Amino acid sequence: MTARTDALIDTMIDNAVATLDARDSGSAETLTGTDPNAVFRFPDVIYGDFAKAPEIENIADALIHEHRARFGYLSDAKVVYLWKAKGGMTAGKLKLGACQKPSGLLSFFSGTDFVIHISLDNCRKLRLTNLQMESLVYHELLHTDAEEDEESGEEVLRLRGHDFEGFVDELAHYGPWSADLQAMSESMQLSLFDQDGGSE
Repeated sequence: MTARTDALIDTMIDNAVATLDARDSGSAETLTGTDPNAVFRFPDVIYGDFAKAPEIENIADALIHEHRARFGYLSDAKVVYLWKAKGGMTAGKLKLGACQKPSGLLSFFSGTDFVIHISLDNCRKLRLTNLQMESLVYHELLHTDAEEDEESGEEVLRLRGHDFEGFVDELAHYGPWSADLQAMSESMQLSLFDQDGGSE
């Protein structure tokens, strides 16, 4: 990576964390009342590939309550939160979590609308903080969505993809040339503008 790319990545990460910190400037806590900068208290061990994750469910419940306008449909949904013992890698990067929507036979027997699992080994390896864990759970919740069925008029739950897809090098070399990258770039600029108190 080039120095410019490294600087862009550092700025994006700093801005994202600062934006979350500034969410409630009167509070030095996460939504669950923990120190945002303290390393998250991970379970010492889980037996098997998956284990229930009440800590993650508490974070999700707080996020769903705080962002009712966005996640209101989840109040009646059955969401299962799990620790995954080994997260592995995807495209050369540590996989931190995933959101899945059971279908077919699995949906029938589980009665579950969504499964969110967090990779215990990778999150522990990175020593994620309470704020970073809250951000990760928020990210996974954003993969859930609901839309109205055109025929029945009923709300149908579904998975949602990322808002943009791109590479840091692509942005560094060509700027925000696509609609996805333009939306992401505008969001980052708004974040910078808000942090500066509206001054340049």
